[in-house]
Amino acid sequence: MRTSTAPSVIQRLSERQPLRRRAWIGKASTILAGVAVAGSVSVSTTQADESPPLAGVWETAFLRSDVPQGTTPNRVPALFTADGGLMLGFRPGFPSHDSIGFGTHGFGLWAQTGDQEYAWAYTSYNWDEKFVLTSTSLYRVSVALADGIDAFSGTFSGTISAADGQPQGSVTGSVTGKRLFAAT
Repeated sequence: MRTSTAPSVIQRLSERQPLRRRAWIGKASTILAGVAVAGSVSVSTTQADESPPLAGVWETAFLRSDVPQGTTPNRVPALFTADGGLMLGFRPGFPSHDSIGFGTHGFGLWAQTGDQEYAWAYTSYNWDEKFVLTSTSLYRVSVALADGIDAFSGTFSGTISAADGQPQGSVTGSVTGKRLFAAT
């Protein structure tokens, strides 16, 4: 927990050079994704036989239970690593003054819980346009793979907390997934 009132490195960068900040964010995200992919996906044919069925890249779609009928789900790419890691790339949740959004990523772990059943938990961090942490969210998800293992469906629940850790609310809903790439 930061106790200093001095601006963080990200805040200083964002105030001085917004274009450089955007490039830095893009490079950092690319590096994180590259490291995660490099560590979990191999081109060897023996790895394909050993990878768990959920390992790979999926398009997930989260739909909260408290939204009106016909609402478009929040579609999120998700990387499930063969060793149980998880990274989700959420789209920005709001625009800033220059129409650049400051969304979040989710990081967590997943595990197989049954023959074709899986569960995962992840934390997402929500920032405002000046990179000040506004809230965190902890989500728990349970899904079952469909026949053919290229799709899943299930449910999620989440707890949203303010930056100081005080609970702000909770959400529930459904989640579906479609495989984009298998870990090979």
